[in-house]
Amino acid sequence: MLKYVALNAGNEANLQNVTNMVPDIVQAIYGMNGLDIVSLSGYFGVVINFLMLILSLYGLLLGLSHVNHEVKNKTIEFIFVKPVTKKHILFNKI
Repeated sequence: MLKYVALNAGNEANLQNVTNMVPDIVQAIYGMNGLDIVSLSGYFGVVINFLMLILSLYGLLLGLSHVNHEVKNKTIEFIFVKPVTKKHILFNKI
């Protein structure tokens, strides 16, 4: 017995109906337009897009927390004294 009934053999139409309920704009943003989620390649195409989004957000949050750590320890002033632009320092930390 499967936990998710939509993944049973023969229920591909139900799974496709669920993915068709996602608005076209959201499908375009996540790159799901031409992907058939019922097929293996379509499923992994959707999963890879979500994984790339999650990992990029994680990297951004990790970099911002590193900058916040510098501000809390009051060491950011020493970094900004160096003859490099602030934009270059922040982009390298993020």
